[in-house]
Amino acid sequence: RSATQLLRMLAGGRVAAVLMDEAELRFAWQEAGIDPSSLNIVFQRYMPLGVYFSNAFLADHPGFLKRFNAQVPNCAAANMSLSPAERRTALSVARHVRDQVLADPTLLPALQASLRLNGAKPVQQIMAEDRRFQENRDRSDEPLVAAVRDHPLSATLVKLRRANGDMVSEILLFDAAGVAVASDPLSSDLWQADERKFSMTVPNGPDTVFIDNISFDQSTSQFSVQVSFTVAAEQPGVALGGLTVGLNIERTLNGP
Repeated sequence: RSATQLLRMLAGGRVAAVLMDEAELRFAWQEAGIDPSSLNIVFQRYMPLGVYFSNAFLADHPGFLKRFNAQVPNCAAANMSLSPAERRTALSVARHVRDQVLADPTLLPALQASLRLNGAKPVQQIMAEDRRFQENRDRSDEPLVAAVRDHPLSATLVKLRRANGDMVSEILLFDAAGVAVASDPLSSDLWQADERKFSMTVPNGPDTVFIDNISFDQSTSQFSVQVSFTVAAEQPGVALGGLTVGLNIERTLNGP
């Protein structure tokens, strides 16, 4: 059955429900002349697409599959974004987490202290520390790693992430210099200023929110979305840093 036929069967009461791709659904209701407001549309899950290449093709094009796979994450990031309704749901959940984090009275002093330390450093020094952090991320005796992992706020973030169940996959706090202060789980890098979670929030001032595109984590087979906020100082117009809340977007859209 085609999508249009299935939709007509649904509208005629011949079937109780149909499951199909959202883009296909939009095309089908237009072709079938069905008013979408008459449908009860419920999100189920995202589904990664697959592609098959014959052994003969791969034999004729050595190295193609490795190059193709390397580009897949870029294609997903460029084409997968939340719908307006999905953005509202994700933002509501992320704001709830943000408000819990901001309720900690030690947060603003911690950001101020971190910014006093890192704000005076040349960018070249921060980048060198970032490389050292990434190279030694698994070492418990690396001071840069320990400073983030063992920060008292990291323990707070662990509790908050667990309290919010499977919907929240990560929480990251960074200062206005772009340096990670606390996180759960431990961030993959120290310097965030070269990423959109920073460039789309902190430089734009307090009250800024940025919802990134959907990304697919091949290691966990999860779709995720990062929602980032500028963290403001007590004095008006001053940004102390930023907070990123990573969401398992399928769990978030399906509700608790």
